[in-house]
Amino acid sequence: YSVSTTDDGNTNYPWYASGGATSSARTQILYLQPEIGQAGTIDKIWFSKPGDSQYYDNVTISLGHTASATLSTSAWEGGLTQVFGPERVTLPASSGWYVIDVQNKFDYDNSNNLVIDIRWNGCQGSTRTSDYESATNRFAYANDYQASSPSSVAGRVLNLKLDMNTKSDAGAAYVFFGWSDFDSSAID
Repeated sequence: YSVSTTDDGNTNYPWYASGGATSSARTQILYLQPEIGQAGTIDKIWFSKPGDSQYYDNVTISLGHTASATLSTSAWEGGLTQVFGPERVTLPASSGWYVIDVQNKFDYDNSNNLVIDIRWNGCQGSTRTSDYESATNRFAYANDYQASSPSSVAGRVLNLKLDMNTKSDAGAAYVFFGWSDFDSSAID
């Protein structure tokens, strides 16, 4: 299953290293239920990025359901389930898609919207960008992975793919967000 949208540019978050190697950040991205369109178990998350290799330490990724249609600076979305980390993530040198295999599978219900929370603390020392699509108030971030609330909300969502095992089928389905000439036959 695929949802294709346009590539509107790239953003520094979630990999913004404002203080070099001692940087940290937290980002939440909201994907709406109609964009996903099916229930299933998420076992991989794919992100799109331009080139340049970089590593980030203590990366955690959490997922959760929410009825919220936008994010705000008043509070982070809560009630999330950590599915990855903490561990080092090295972004590949080449541009394109990179995958994160989640360690704890997440059952998406297809009744609510999906929140993805990315945190990291420590990095190789400079900012890397991620490709995004424009979307109203669905991208919240702070330059501190322990921030009690977002410092800003932006009009974008990261280009993203989810590998999902659907409830009605034992096989994997692929849900794509963002531009891509992705060939799903290349995935095992």
